[in-house]
Amino acid sequence: MMTQMITASKTPRAITVIGYCLLVIVLASCSGDGSKMRAQLEELERQNRADSVMTNDSLAEQLVKYFDRHGTPNERMRAHYILGRTYADMGEAPQALEEYHTAIECADTTANDCNYHTLSRVYSQMASVFHQQNLPQDELKALARFIHYIQVQGDTLQALRYQALLIKPYYLLGEKDTVLSIIARLNEQLENRGYHTDAVRNLGTAIYIYTERGQLAEAGRLLETYERESGMFDSMGNIVRGAEGHYWVKGNYELSINQIDSAEYYFRKAIQYGNIDAVSNAYKGMIAVYRHKQNLDSVVYYSHLNEVILDSLHNRMQTDAIHQAASLYDYTRSLKLAEQEARKRRETQILSFVLLFTAALVLAVQFRRYRRKLKERQVKYRQLYNELTNVKAERQSILEELDSLKARQYDEIIERKEHKNLELLQRITELETVIGRYKMFREGNHYEEFKSSQVALQFEKMASFRKNQPLPSKADWEILEKQFRNSMPDAYSTFCEHGLSPLEIRTCILLILNHEESVISGLTQSSGTVISTAKSRANKKLFNRQGASSLKYNLMRLIDAV
Repeated sequence: MMTQMITASKTPRAITVIGYCLLVIVLASCSGDGSKMRAQLEELERQNRADSVMTNDSLAEQLVKYFDRHGTPNERMRAHYILGRTYADMGEAPQALEEYHTAIECADTTANDCNYHTLSRVYSQMASVFHQQNLPQDELKALARFIHYIQVQGDTLQALRYQALLIKPYYLLGEKDTVLSIIARLNEQLENRGYHTDAVRNLGTAIYIYTERGQLAEAGRLLETYERESGMFDSMGNIVRGAEGHYWVKGNYELSINQIDSAEYYFRKAIQYGNIDAVSNAYKGMIAVYRHKQNLDSVVYYSHLNEVILDSLHNRMQTDAIHQAASLYDYTRSLKLAEQEARKRRETQILSFVLLFTAALVLAVQFRRYRRKLKERQVKYRQLYNELTNVKAERQSILEELDSLKARQYDEIIERKEHKNLELLQRITELETVIGRYKMFREGNHYEEFKSSQVALQFEKMASFRKNQPLPSKADWEILEKQFRNSMPDAYSTFCEHGLSPLEIRTCILLILNHEESVISGLTQSSGTVISTAKSRANKKLFNRQGASSLKYNLMRLIDAV
């Protein structure tokens, strides 16, 4: 009878379930590699803080790939920042900027635990790249965000001090009045807070601008204050290393007040200790000195030296520009290729979604058709049942009449009534046979009852594998199997008749409850390979089918849920 019902009942419920399962996204849990990756990220951050040159871009790229999938917003930002610093140390400015931008996008500034320290460092390094690329406007934008996030951290003093970084890009833009305004406003705030030395150290650019404009009294006053109160000079008047560019500023001032020998002295110190820009400016100063002394040979000599250094500077800048242009071209081309691939993937995903939606729609139509047929069967069942009740009542009346007639020996009437009794008995037998089939259809399948039972719901909770959630005990398994045996005795008998092992029975029951293979592995405390083997064996024993993939569908057909 069960075989007949499997053939006759074309229920699409399991197909619908499979269709919906295709829409579920399975989240993969990460392993213990997380601790190792975090340790490597912290080590690279330590090297970065120590100003070590980082050239291991492969490790940094691995960290980015890992934390993009498994990391928090802060971890993703840190990983992209370190990769950007690595690219910057390798001289790959376009890639560095791209990683800095990505790091900024990763930051969740709405979260209470947002790492504003790293976020501010990202903007600081972006400003540094823009400065090296001679892009002062972009540098100013990055510095503004850098200073803002220093303020967000509550360090108002550092935010104030870092405003001095705005001087260079504004000077490169030729906005010298803005530079003087920044210095005056910044120094006033520093003085009000009692940081006089910090204020004095910001005067270098102002001294040069006032000298250049011929405001020598103001330039001299600031120069005297700078040399006396900045704390950057030793007892011999030598400035600290890294700030030797001051010598050509001082020489320029001495030249403007006609202290020719003093100017020559400081220009020579700039040539001896300064960087390439300071040396070039010092050569120009030496040319002016020897023109004043009317020493043509020395003028020619320093003019030649200046041309040489300018050519060297020009060649270096040209080489850097060509290199950066080539890098940017290659990087832009790579981005375009990546964008094309991403577009193809999106188109494929859209097509898959359309196909999936169409399949779901077809399944929904089939399910409605099944519900309509089921309702028609139920109506037919009630009609037949009512007819059976009426026929039984009529037969009972006939029997009572027969008993009465037999007592009176009315042979002809008795014969007629007995004939009628046989007809009714035959009809009763036919109706009971038909109703039996309908009743088996209605009552032999208690899938919904089993699925909504207390023990099934308990296993659903266990399948979440939450913290402190116990795994099924031996008693839990016994209760589950007992409920299945009571709700679907025919299916359970089929399992036993075909010799399914305890693990195979449990696997089949959990599949009927719509649990995934990974969940079954966890609930039974068995490996994925063991569960897959159990499914294959059960499929072979029950349905003579090879493989494990079709077992669930065959089981749902067996219990008339499809």
